[in-house]
Amino acid sequence: MHNDKRWQTYCDSITARRDSIEAHYDKPLRQRLIEIGRRDQDIRHAFMMAFNTQNQALIDSLSREMHAIDSINEMEICDILDTRGFVGRDQVGEACGVFWMVIQHAPLELEKKYFPKFVEAMKRGDIPKSHIAMMDDRIAMFEGRPQCYGTQYVEKEQGKWALYELLDAKKVDQWRQEMDLGPLADDLKRRGIEQ
Repeated sequence: MHNDKRWQTYCDSITARRDSIEAHYDKPLRQRLIEIGRRDQDIRHAFMMAFNTQNQALIDSLSREMHAIDSINEMEICDILDTRGFVGRDQVGEACGVFWMVIQHAPLELEKKYFPKFVEAMKRGDIPKSHIAMMDDRIAMFEGRPQCYGTQYVEKEQGKWALYELLDAKKVDQWRQEMDLGPLADDLKRRGIEQ
């Protein structure tokens, strides 16, 4: 296929399309967001791998490191959100998802502070509706209120998880559908949780 003369034409057209889309990007900010996102995810992957080994000393060490990285990421993301607002896909492409990723892991006060900005970003198509559902449920859970969308789980015993309290079990699937989430039963089954 790569020897076919049409291959280079195809590659050139893809490159031209990408360059056209990215022509108005804030490339330094995009790169900064990509780096913040990489830090956020790399430490979580390392933590999950350690968690599977059940090496408590390693788990504790990575947990402290994750907390430190999260603090740095939060400062950087909050600075951008406070000075520039939610910078969307038109300026940084899919890297705009890093705003939600970092704040989703942040303390309650930051989630509440920036939630309206994320709702506006969702309305513009910069982040999926499901992200708003997850953040709304996390805020409710941290405030001790029932969740609407059934996205949050709590550990009942060592390694055993349960769905956090629902606001209305009869309406949850309707609300989930409105936020582009599948039926709750499917999520529970995927997680191996009996309800």
